[in-house]
Amino acid sequence: MVLEGQSKTDLQSLPIETTTVRVDGRNWTVYSELVLTMFLWGLAWPVGRLLATDLPPVSIAALRYAIVVPVLFGILKIKGQPIRLERKWIANLVIMGLFSTTLYQIFFLYGVRYAAASDDSLVIGIGPVLIAIMASFVLNERMTKTKGLGFISGLAGIGVISLLSPNTAVLNRLLGISLVFGGAVAYAIYTVTLRRFVGANRADNT
Repeated sequence: MVLEGQSKTDLQSLPIETTTVRVDGRNWTVYSELVLTMFLWGLAWPVGRLLATDLPPVSIAALRYAIVVPVLFGILKIKGQPIRLERKWIANLVIMGLFSTTLYQIFFLYGVRYAAASDDSLVIGIGPVLIAIMASFVLNERMTKTKGLGFISGLAGIGVISLLSPNTAVLNRLLGISLVFGGAVAYAIYTVTLRRFVGANRADNT
């Protein structure tokens, strides 16, 4: 039955409008989770520095993953997602674990021990630029002038922080910043390796 003043086209559009509202609601959830992630990531730098000045950095990393791993498996169990591991993945997973977990954590925790957390958090920001540069060589992604300019400006920013930062009450600013930059390089290698790994497995499954 069609009411006066309404057409079938108007009625057919109602489910579409309702669906759009639901999508917007999910988007707000995603954005809220992203904001929370940003907050927790930013909090890791001052907290990491406080811990690294009194405790061995490697011990902090071990304690961190002793907490994180059970939580991750708990989330997977709650969501009912199976854990599947194929033998051909092992080499790639070991390489990614070496760069993203071992090397990155060592560089990060030793870096915040020797330099100010605020300086280190700015240096790590060059990570996306490093990923873009590496991806252009490893994944054959397009290399643009913008990427090159971003890399140069990022290095210039690191130089300014290293030489002109007002945070002088630290053990060794240059060493700390160099270590954090090494962490950014390690994480960039991990990210590019992950992209190639995911792309290869997606191609195998199609």
